[in-house]
Amino acid sequence: MKELWHTRQTRHLTQQLKYLRLVFNDHFMIALIFLFGALGVSYANALKGILTPLWWGKPILILAFWALLQVGQFASLIFEADAVFLQPREADMGDYMRGANGYSLPLPLVILLFVGALGLPFAVQGAGVTVMQWVAFLIVLVVLKAADLARQGMALFMGQEKRAQQLYGLTQAVAVVSLVLCVYGPQWLAAAGLLIAAGWSARLTSQFRQTAATQRIDWLTAVAKEEKRQFRIYRFYNLFTDVPGLTSSAKRRKYLDIFLPRVSLTPAHTFTYLYVRGFLRGSEYLGLFLRLTIIGAVALWFINTWWIAALVAALFIYLIGFQLLPFAGQYSNNVMTFLYPVPAASQQRSFGRLLTVLLVLAWVIFAIPMVWQLGLSIETAAGIALVLVIVLAFVYLYAPRRIAKMQAN
Repeated sequence: MKELWHTRQTRHLTQQLKYLRLVFNDHFMIALIFLFGALGVSYANALKGILTPLWWGKPILILAFWALLQVGQFASLIFEADAVFLQPREADMGDYMRGANGYSLPLPLVILLFVGALGLPFAVQGAGVTVMQWVAFLIVLVVLKAADLARQGMALFMGQEKRAQQLYGLTQAVAVVSLVLCVYGPQWLAAAGLLIAAGWSARLTSQFRQTAATQRIDWLTAVAKEEKRQFRIYRFYNLFTDVPGLTSSAKRRKYLDIFLPRVSLTPAHTFTYLYVRGFLRGSEYLGLFLRLTIIGAVALWFINTWWIAALVAALFIYLIGFQLLPFAGQYSNNVMTFLYPVPAASQQRSFGRLLTVLLVLAWVIFAIPMVWQLGLSIETAAGIALVLVIVLAFVYLYAPRRIAKMQAN
């Protein structure tokens, strides 16, 4: 079973690296570099304005990192066929599940420690936390994440799902108590919080190992959770490249019908209606647009320098537009688009209109926090105008060439 786990782990890592190379392409990396640079400058400027610890500094740290603690799921790499072919070896699956538990841990730990390192300046200056308290805080997060993954692993065994749900509430309570002890009071309280978290993690880890050695796997639950976990990962990859076998869900969303174009149903407007209807009903691109727009607006809310705000807004406009471009080929493999007498140029114009409306809408939303934070001034107007120029350049210069290149491949 150890050999089987190592084989699957290697295959899974190879597949993830293949998609990650496509995600972190040249365009996306340049955008990320500028984005993190701009946010870093704004973060540093904001810290300079904090002269005394803020009353809400410690609560916001606890809340933010408690939410971050929920990131990361148990990666079992169990597939549907395993319910048949691995059942004769079910008694030996303990080694396999322990390997899966170890494989699930590094990624959330890297995320926790990376964000923890970024949060150190604010914790010290904005919340009045000492460095030793912050170190204990991060160690508590690490051991609690290990405990949560062990709890998730226990839920994959027969008769253990209800127990794992009960342990979830206890784990969250231990997390809140331990994190509060780490940031409030003297350092001995931080040590107490660390001991509580470590003891709970050791207990859950021991229970997981005992369960893996003695209990049978609930194959239906394990397969369903692993498929759901991998679907979320590949849905993200699908924003950048085609993922074979991935299907997205569609919902009626009748309440969004007011946004449908009021045009006559003629061949010239066939794809306009189709693209708008598909965008509003689909979960993939609508969710992408909403998430990036909200994140961009929230980021702009905390920026008080006009050129940094303009740069961040332009980068989010680029990210939104770039990840919407694959939607242009959404119906390319539909046989009806070849049978119906609609020229390809009409399809391109229809997608261009949809892209223009969405990016202009994002531009208007981004302008609101810019005006609110920076006030009405020549610099603010110049920044908003610059972002509008980026919108027009993306729609009329970059998008047609990029779409043509994507369709040629």
